[in-house]
Amino acid sequence: MPEQLIHQSSYDPTGFHLFKPDANARARVTHVYCSAEQCPLRDAGCCAVLGGLFGGSCPYGRRRTEEGPTRRARGMSKWLNDRKKPDVPSLTSPPTKLAFIGDYVYLPYAHMTMCKALPFLAHATFISCGTPFLKKADWTIDNVVTLMSFRPQALMGGEIRTYQQEEIPKFVAHLREQDPAMFSLLCERFPQYDTAPNYIGRVAYLRTLTPPFRYSTRGPGDRNREYNVIWDWDGHSLQTCSKHAYDATWGGITPDTFVLTMNPARDATIIVRDNAWVNSLTVFKD
Repeated sequence: MPEQLIHQSSYDPTGFHLFKPDANARARVTHVYCSAEQCPLRDAGCCAVLGGLFGGSCPYGRRRTEEGPTRRARGMSKWLNDRKKPDVPSLTSPPTKLAFIGDYVYLPYAHMTMCKALPFLAHATFISCGTPFLKKADWTIDNVVTLMSFRPQALMGGEIRTYQQEEIPKFVAHLREQDPAMFSLLCERFPQYDTAPNYIGRVAYLRTLTPPFRYSTRGPGDRNREYNVIWDWDGHSLQTCSKHAYDATWGGITPDTFVLTMNPARDATIIVRDNAWVNSLTVFKD
């Protein structure tokens, strides 16, 4: 498939910044091009090329960054405007989640590309996180088991324990959702994974959860519950009577009692507090 422009972003050194830019800071425009015919990340408004602290990589993606005039140059604003493409969105960094993209499997889990027993497009090194793509031809139950049993070692020695303690549980949960057939093969090898899933703590799209339910913005483990807001979700709108959802300082009127009703955005997400909220159509962001 021919490349198509899927993302654009710009940096304006004259705009608002937490720290004042250097006088010689330059305007910057970034475009991302994609040749994948279909991509679940792109459909969700994100891109693997934009992942990670310093950006990611993808066999179907290409990033082009162009620097322009400094903030003191008279034509800086015109330079930025001339490079803005109409109807091209600004995508976000993708979640750490298994995905199937074209002829590849996307495995963006921390330290997984350190496993040299598998033919990742690029393995992690001291100065690189690698390229977390594996060809679908190599997506076998034996290789999945290899990833499950892998124990990465730190540069100064010793096992990186967070891989087995944090990354593998996420990987297994995503495998159940994204590739049920492979998950069944995994359960044949390791029956301990064939248990009822626990979704508590996962981030899900609100409109895909089962109403009605009551949602607290502060979870049971949150130390500071002072500004807790309780929402009631009926499948269409959210309602709350919590005093912390409104303040006369900015509202202009002191209420006796009030009910605040809100129609959440289509892509609004919440943290799952109860497994009963989840159904077969629930979509998770994480």
